[in-house]
Amino acid sequence: MVLNSLNRRLAPLGLAVTVSGDPVKGRCLVATRCFRLGEVVLRTSAFATDILSHQAPSRCAGCYQKADKLFKCGGCSKRLYCSLACQKRAWRDGHKHECNILPDMEQTVPNAVATEAALVSRVARKHTAAKKVFGDDEIDDASNDDSTKPEPSQTLHPRPCDVTEMIEWTLKSARVQSSYPEGDNTEREKIIQATLEMHAEAAEVIEKYELCDVSFLGATGAASSSSQSGSSTESRKSLPDLVKVSVRNDFTVSDSLLTPVAVGCYPIGSLLNHSCAPNTVCVYAPSGRDASREKNYGMDPSGEERDLDLQPGATWRQEFRCVAAIKPGDEITHAYVDILTKAVDRMFELHVRYGFLCCCPRCPKGNTQKTAGGKREAQTASLRADALQDVFDAYDPETPETERAAELLELAANAPVEEVEIEFAYASRALEVLGDEEGGDGESEDGNSEDTEHTEAADARSMDTNTAEVTETIPKWGPTRHQSLKLKALELSMNCLMFEENWKEARVFGEKLVRFKKKANAYQHHPTLGVDILKLAWVAKKEGNWAVCLVNALRAVGAFRITSDPENPMGQEANALVAEAMENRGREENAAGRCRTSASRGITGSFFTGQGINYDEYASVD
Repeated sequence: MVLNSLNRRLAPLGLAVTVSGDPVKGRCLVATRCFRLGEVVLRTSAFATDILSHQAPSRCAGCYQKADKLFKCGGCSKRLYCSLACQKRAWRDGHKHECNILPDMEQTVPNAVATEAALVSRVARKHTAAKKVFGDDEIDDASNDDSTKPEPSQTLHPRPCDVTEMIEWTLKSARVQSSYPEGDNTEREKIIQATLEMHAEAAEVIEKYELCDVSFLGATGAASSSSQSGSSTESRKSLPDLVKVSVRNDFTVSDSLLTPVAVGCYPIGSLLNHSCAPNTVCVYAPSGRDASREKNYGMDPSGEERDLDLQPGATWRQEFRCVAAIKPGDEITHAYVDILTKAVDRMFELHVRYGFLCCCPRCPKGNTQKTAGGKREAQTASLRADALQDVFDAYDPETPETERAAELLELAANAPVEEVEIEFAYASRALEVLGDEEGGDGESEDGNSEDTEHTEAADARSMDTNTAEVTETIPKWGPTRHQSLKLKALELSMNCLMFEENWKEARVFGEKLVRFKKKANAYQHHPTLGVDILKLAWVAKKEGNWAVCLVNALRAVGAFRITSDPENPMGQEANALVAEAMENRGREENAAGRCRTSASRGITGSFFTGQGINYDEYASVD
């Protein structure tokens, strides 16, 4: 019944949920229509969220954004707010249960554990409150009011039954039952042990501080009912499983600069399975309170208003945007991990956190085999860390160069903030060790500095050089260890040069970084590429190279138009930079007697409304 109800809500969006024959996948979200590049495939809100502990000292705990003035909570002094409205919202969303214990938790509990325990408790309280008001019927099928049915452009709001289904399917899935890889006392073994300890410790924190009533676990068959004042043995055993379910379905909310700011439970978004070659990208955008959702869950069936923890918590909606062609019947996927890391690290992270071995086209199959029925069964050996490593030793072995480069980059990352020269020296040395064949010193082959008469047109075309060479060096399984380290070194070098205001050298490193990152990506369009291209345009502006600035600002606009909404601050900044670059470029051409109007290039109107702009020309980084 719940699956049918969910499909009725997804049908207007051109989506449907199916159950895969693969026990690792469980539920799958598939398309029932075509989606074009940049189109929002799914937009949903959070069931519960909480600010990341390390962001709490500098951001509002209600909207998770920075503000000129932040006011401390009068109770705990550990949470800051930008307005009374945000404070009231955060209080309802769960801070009233955490205010008195936050000072003690911050002293005794690691940040990651405290954040996870708080999120699990917020989900449990909200679910329990809904069940008490609406009963089992509402939990299973919610309201039949036609006004709640979404239009293709609307936000789909999660219901308590979506959380119940998410927990049930995760507990049923082979991902929960699969054992963690065994191995010697290696770094990977330490990571595995730390993960298991985090699950247990978060469960202990929930019980110790009596953060929530976990009786709703009875709906999953995982535990019997328990009260806040005491928990049965069964309930205590179920809490680590609940934390594991939460960890495997949590999303990290990031702002427009892709800085992680919060962690959230998005049960509808959790329908999407992972792929290292995904067809959507997950982004977040701030939004206001949604009146329809408050109507649905802020009143009981009699119409009486209730003060429940069911109003929208954080003001961040989740969007999955199409970055590859999607046809009817295609499964909708996104990447759970950073696909710019080496394949063995991706697979290990996926297995430790999410409990499965990825077998997408960008990952080798290893010891995974097909049964006669077509289902995938992960062999015991393939669940071991050493077996995972064996898969990659043949094509991506650790070398003295990569080991040395990793050491240098770690030294660069740990260098004092004020010692930019030291950080740059380590990053540059890492590039030398890795063999930076393109160079980065801005000098010609004969050792002289680049010709000052070098044309701006050639600068603008420099983004297109050496792309074939980069393409040939990226294996089908993604970047090697060598290439992942090189990307990190290029990014560190560019940031250091920007800090020192060495704009010309920063642009050289930035151009190589963007070219290399694009070719290393499984898909061309990603928010990180848009940010890097915008950064490159800004560097060109500081250098006074308006031709390069204009080209890259246009590319940034094209990238953000696909991966974000028109209100994205980065997209708006790119828009403004295009206008500024066009104006200054026009002045330079007028002064040189080579006046060329913007209309001759078809660059007019609003870039986000699409008036008079050919995005196909600028959406590609090449």
